[in-house]
Amino acid sequence: AWYWVGRSHGGGWAFQQPDLEVFPKNFVVSMHWAAAQLQGEFEFYNFESELEHGFAVCHKLVSIVVLAMFVSKLTTVMHAIEDIASQRARQMNSARRYLQAHSISSGLSMSVRKYVEWKQSLDAERSHSTGEQEQELMRMLPIDMRRALLDESRWPLLARQAVFHACRRLDDRFTQRLVCDFLCPETYAPDECIFSYGMVCTRLFVMAVGQSTYFKYGTIMRMLLQNSRFRRSSPLSSSDLTERYCTPRSDVLAEGAMICEPVLWTRWVHVGNFRSKTHSSLLTLKAKSFEELVASYPPVQQALQRHAGFFLQQLNHVETLSDRFDTDAALRPALSGR
Repeated sequence: AWYWVGRSHGGGWAFQQPDLEVFPKNFVVSMHWAAAQLQGEFEFYNFESELEHGFAVCHKLVSIVVLAMFVSKLTTVMHAIEDIASQRARQMNSARRYLQAHSISSGLSMSVRKYVEWKQSLDAERSHSTGEQEQELMRMLPIDMRRALLDESRWPLLARQAVFHACRRLDDRFTQRLVCDFLCPETYAPDECIFSYGMVCTRLFVMAVGQSTYFKYGTIMRMLLQNSRFRRSSPLSSSDLTERYCTPRSDVLAEGAMICEPVLWTRWVHVGNFRSKTHSSLLTLKAKSFEELVASYPPVQQALQRHAGFFLQQLNHVETLSDRFDTDAALRPALSGR
């Protein structure tokens, strides 16, 4: 069309270009002009050869395609962001309408709105967390590949503990089942209580991602909380005591740290507080499930029965109990005695 316009009158641009009647030069020149208009260029270039002109046309077309892909991707992202924002706005508007319709007090209304905002941010963080990504990936893989992947990704966390490393040498199938079938992933929001002092312990915890804090209750702290007269007379609640005394003295647990191993060898009650410091992912092992698994492997069961006796013997000599007492701590006196 552009070539036909240039040939429609004697002073047109087609008469000003040499050898423009020859195909495909007339087609290439017209295509170059049409592509240039899409990018806002109106200057006409004279090229020395058809190769230069053809390269210029290809460059223009490729740049248009790339620009179209970029604009399409940007539009998709903006639509996704708009959908998330509109969903959050609908949830917040629903909460506001409910609060207004039932004449809820201002204090409670403020608490509800803050909780809705916090829950929305928490859902956004969990959608990108390691636990969610792992579950999505596992659903796509066949069983054999899934087990191999879980074994390689989770086993290094357990291999740091001497007792599990010894079990691996005794029976590789036992540790593979332990890692793939009995370890359960759990996620926690920042500053969420995982367990607290006085709770009956039922499982072992292994830090996979993030950081958590553990505060061990000393003798004085336990006496204060157990003393009913002190609890009645003290203006501080147990949560106030925890906030005042626990936070500055807490141990930070990072990836690979294990806590509550004693529950595998004896009945255990937590002697401290365990809270998530950041958005954390943990692997948990239920003591009851571990006992059932061990019973299925007699050689492993015999070895772990002997280890349990040794562990309890060392635990009974500890002055201050801690949920972080583990096999390494039990072996340390015996190794130093040598």
